Amino acid sequence: MSGSSSVSLAYALRAVVAAAAVGWITTASWADQVQLSAAKDNTLYQDNTGGLSNGVGENIFAGRTFSGSLRRAVIAFDLSSIPAGSTINSVELRLFMNKTRVAGAAVRVHRLLGDWGEGASDADGEEGAGGPAAPGDATWIHRFYDTQFWSGPGGDFAASPSATTTVTFLGSYNWSGPGMVADVQGWLDNPGSNFGWILIGPENVQSAKRFSSRESLVASDRPRLTVNFTPPPVGACCLAGGSCLALTQSACINQGGEFVGIGSQCDPNPCQPAACPGDLDCDGDVDFDDIDLFVAALGGQQVWADLYQQLFGAQPPCDYLGVADVDGSGGVNFDDIDPFVARIGSPCP
Repeated sequence: MSGSSSVSLAYALRAVVAAAAVGWITTASWADQVQLSAAKDNTLYQDNTGGLSNGVGENIFAGRTFSGSLRRAVIAFDLSSIPAGSTINSVELRLFMNKTRVAGAAVRVHRLLGDWGEGASDADGEEGAGGPAAPGDATWIHRFYDTQFWSGPGGDFAASPSATTTVTFLGSYNWSGPGMVADVQGWLDNPGSNFGWILIGPENVQSAKRFSSRESLVASDRPRLTVNFTPPPVGACCLAGGSCLALTQSACINQGGEFVGIGSQCDPNPCQPAACPGDLDCDGDVDFDDIDLFVAALGGQQVWADLYQQLFGAQPPCDYLGVADVDGSGGVNFDDIDPFVARIGSPCP
């Protein structure tokens, strides 16, 4: 068996023993949940010049107004609090509708295909007419006013809705379903594609709905995204020097570590560094600093450990036989003296 295979086997055995000692060995996963506030939101007000927006307004709008003008709300959430590699189980977008003049309207949520901005524009009054667009605002024709454009007026979005909810009277409404799960999973796996959603109401009839934005003065009315997810399987990852981190297997490999196994733990640490005969102070080389500790080791493991504790304020991180049995005989005795002296000045492999 090669040296690297032996080390891998040793790591695995240590993990099994550690897990058994506390009465469990598992590969089971668990679900977790986060509630996210909107990172940005805005309204695209139908205007061929792209001069209207409402970046920091208290409301966002979707649907067709009494004057026949269209409104489309855009909203996005920061998913960085969800661990990379997680599996998205369910997604629910909650909005509070605070004003309408019409009855039920089916409001669709579509995945946006381009990034967009929330500038400093702030519409007057009830905000339905919009206000002068500010630099960086999303508008009917701009992704970022007034230098970057949508490929067509009204935004760039997936043709098929991710979810649809009928919005009637004042109150909270939720959007959820497989389409939104797929959207969030895709954004988590590829954060650069997270441009959020656009809300579109019926646009052939009067249907405008006003929703509270992330700047609403009523905190409980602000948009909220609830995401239920299963974190990626993690385990102990042994890194250089015997340090241990709980990582996914891929993250461990990317950091040059040795993955012990799914469900393994770092406490107790399964990652003892490779033994270096003669390195009694466990610092990576054999030198004069090891002499007193070698003499103590001749008196037994406890004597060596006690002196190490006295010198460094902690128990030794390296294996007693691995460092004290310099001649490799399986024990520590006077026969190790000459091999120890010969190794003084040698670095560890």
